[in-house]
Amino acid sequence: MNKCRKVGRPKNEDQEQAFLVTCAYLEANDEEQLTLSDLSSKMKDYLENEESTPFGNQYLKCKLKEHYKDSISFAERDGQPDIVTMKEKTVQILRSYFNQSESNDEESQKRAIIETAARLIKSDIKTNVPSFTDRYPSVTELRLQPSLQFIPDSLRLLLYSLFVGDSSKKVASVGQAIDQGARPRAVVAPSQIALSVQMHHLYRSKFLVDSLSAMGFCSSYSEVLRFEKNAADAIAPDIFGADINSQDSMLLFAADNVDHKLIMIDGKGTFHGMGMVAAMTPGTFISRTVPRNKTTDLRVVEFAKIDNVLSLRQAGLCCI
Repeated sequence: MNKCRKVGRPKNEDQEQAFLVTCAYLEANDEEQLTLSDLSSKMKDYLENEESTPFGNQYLKCKLKEHYKDSISFAERDGQPDIVTMKEKTVQILRSYFNQSESNDEESQKRAIIETAARLIKSDIKTNVPSFTDRYPSVTELRLQPSLQFIPDSLRLLLYSLFVGDSSKKVASVGQAIDQGARPRAVVAPSQIALSVQMHHLYRSKFLVDSLSAMGFCSSYSEVLRFEKNAADAIAPDIFGADINSQDSMLLFAADNVDHKLIMIDGKGTFHGMGMVAAMTPGTFISRTVPRNKTTDLRVVEFAKIDNVLSLRQAGLCCI
């Protein structure tokens, strides 16, 4: 008598155990920006059988939905793995509050209310705050209204209730600091990176930037250096704008050399460099988004060349 073949994908116990351990890792590291590829790589580390393979991204996504149901969300990006975020449902948080609020102690009830409010706000931060860290905020995102929209409604309501007077700027600043503090590895808050870049540009002080960062007011000094390197690497072909070939425009390059410690017998410790700036009149405003790549992937040296200077000079568009 032939046995009936079971319908569906046969279970691999090693894979199932590795999947459960991966779920535990996700729950313990939810503040990070984890993608499906990251979780698949982690699952591979937890496999004990060398012949076992981790789940593919799509199957892993289905398994996570089956395991967590409505307590997990996926942020989709074109051409890139989905970002995985754990979330607490409002019903679960409120049920937990009612279970704690049975005590008649006033202090215990107040503490339970505060803890419940914090959980509700953190759940909104996980769900509603953009967690894309592959680019830096644009100039338009630094304006007041977009800065306020970066903050979840619940947190914005709380801050407006605490502050007095015209407090929109304070709400935007403190709210984004809370967003950043709640998910430090998964969020790039516009006001945080903007303030750190501004302080570094004005004062060039690592101590100042890191001190403000330690207090939660801005990004770290290392993040500032990463932004500057990415900004230098993100040179577009039309860096001077579309009016460069116009007869009413004038492009001027100014270059000079710098030498450090020239008088050295052994020649060590010396530095010889060339710097160049370009100015065009009339001026134009160009806004671009700076990608947030790893510094090891940047090609600043390759891009820091001007191959068309002679042709521009011959055309009368610039002079050196």
